[in-house]
Amino acid sequence: MAESSQTPQQRIAAAARPTRLDALIGRVAPGIASNRIKSRVDHELRMMLVDRTAAKFSAYEAADHDRLRGEKWLPSRLSSNDAIGHELETLIERAQDLYRNDCYAASAINGRVDNVIGGGIRPQSRVVAKRGVITPAQAEEFNTQAERLFAKWARLERWEDKQRQLERCNGIYGESWLHMADSDDPQKPVTLSVQVIHPQRIPLHSIGPRNGRQSRRLGMRLNPAGEPIAAFITRTLPNDSHAHDLSETEVSLDDLLHCYEETTPGQLRGVPWLTPAMGKLKDLKDFVHANLIAEQVAACYGAFVSGVTDPMALAEQARTRSNLEDMAPGAIQYLADGEAVTFSDPARPGTTLAPYVEWALHGVAASLRYPYELLAKQFTNNFSGGRLALIDGRITFKIWQSCLIERVFRRVWARFIDECVFQGALQVDLLNYEQNRDHYLQHQWIPPGWPWVDPEKEVRADVQAIEAGLQTQTESLAARGRDFDETLNQIEREQRQKADMEARMAEYRKSLGLGGETGGNVGAGPQAAKDRLDAYGVGVRAGAITSQMTDEAVFRSEMGLPEMSAEARKAWQSTGNVRAPITLVKPGETTTDAAPQDSQPAEDTPGDQQPVDAVPQEQEQ
Repeated sequence: MAESSQTPQQRIAAAARPTRLDALIGRVAPGIASNRIKSRVDHELRMMLVDRTAAKFSAYEAADHDRLRGEKWLPSRLSSNDAIGHELETLIERAQDLYRNDCYAASAINGRVDNVIGGGIRPQSRVVAKRGVITPAQAEEFNTQAERLFAKWARLERWEDKQRQLERCNGIYGESWLHMADSDDPQKPVTLSVQVIHPQRIPLHSIGPRNGRQSRRLGMRLNPAGEPIAAFITRTLPNDSHAHDLSETEVSLDDLLHCYEETTPGQLRGVPWLTPAMGKLKDLKDFVHANLIAEQVAACYGAFVSGVTDPMALAEQARTRSNLEDMAPGAIQYLADGEAVTFSDPARPGTTLAPYVEWALHGVAASLRYPYELLAKQFTNNFSGGRLALIDGRITFKIWQSCLIERVFRRVWARFIDECVFQGALQVDLLNYEQNRDHYLQHQWIPPGWPWVDPEKEVRADVQAIEAGLQTQTESLAARGRDFDETLNQIEREQRQKADMEARMAEYRKSLGLGGETGGNVGAGPQAAKDRLDAYGVGVRAGAITSQMTDEAVFRSEMGLPEMSAEARKAWQSTGNVRAPITLVKPGETTTDAAPQDSQPAEDTPGDQQPVDAVPQEQEQ
């Protein structure tokens, strides 16, 4: 075991050390003693070569130590927290620089904020009735009041703007901090106030005096189990020249909310989101800049004069020749003896820029778990490919939304409801609330909905899923950033407004003597009724419709005309309440003969002189 734990160099040194037997043999035959030592050293050297050869044939190809990969692959053996402590400041500085100066980095971070937060993630209270705790009417009133109070508080606190700040910090710095405190603003329904803390105000290493009994790491105090329980906040940013104050204040993590993606177990701080793509983004930026310089050089179209190098000859010729710098279009320049002109040809623009940019951006998008189409704002692929990319990206957006909701937003809602109850904004029995606090804190955060990629197909799919019982209307509306209760209330308000408007229109028509019909006929107007009458008349003349007395009664009602007189009803009844179309009149019989003679009383109005489908004979012909 001792020999196996030694390094090859140690084994060679041990083999070269003379033993007692070598010393005894050396007194008699020094040559034999030296050969013994040499044989042991040669054996160790051969074993070392065997070990090196065996190492090249590893069971895992990724563990090979060959010349092509192993000698240049020098991975770090630091733990995640040690690596963060050594390199987080550098990563943050580079992430800030990329966000400020690189268009694709800014596109990725701003697109992340827009898709995760949008116009804001809003809460919905979901307290339900429970026997002995709260009645259905009380639960509905509690939900309504809680949402109303939070909406007012969010407007005064600029909660939507702070949501976007939190997610932007997650994109740039890999973590975000929100401090909950109390303020004396009388306009707010409660004293709760929240502030987004810049991640750089949580120092990685302590600057001031440190209590030796505290376990502190990466700007946070740990309990005996190694879990963070508090964080240290500086009063100003480290590089703020206006008010430089790096004194620290310890804040409990009950009031200071920390949101980050814990990629490895035990990780205490977040890593900038752009970290795996920083190298490629920087290479891409440098490559594009180099191509831009080459294009500028190519646009100069420079000319170089070569030839005579004798100083005396150059001085003599300078007095008589014209400089090529003064060349003009169509000009002819005469050069001195021995001079020649060579024009630069940088062979630009090249053909490698666009393919490299696209290849690099695909790698950046893959490392960031972000759709390439959103990163490059290039939507030229086919519909199916673009749809799959957006679906994959939305899965990641939901994960980021869940991180913010579970780590920050739920605790803000709990703190808000607590203060509403204890400060009297919500009328709830305090003892009942303390005993059933979890029941009163039931709620759901509704993220903003994403636009439809194919509205017709997606709506049809939702309808079929709801009819099949695979999805509820609440889930369908929540996926689009809408609330089920608010939607139903809005539909109810619209229907009430529509019914009130129809009732007012009916009263108005009655006051004008136009009849009291309501419903769709009011909104249709006289033109629509006239079109129906025209279509009806075409059917009668074509013999497809046999007019009846009830038809005239319906049309009089729709047009707002008085009812038929007794004489008109008698005229219809004389023909059995029907009237044959003009095209079915018997030969030799005129339309006047076919019409009843007593259907034209002198005292009737023009509308009562004949059925509404009667048309003069000359018009029919």
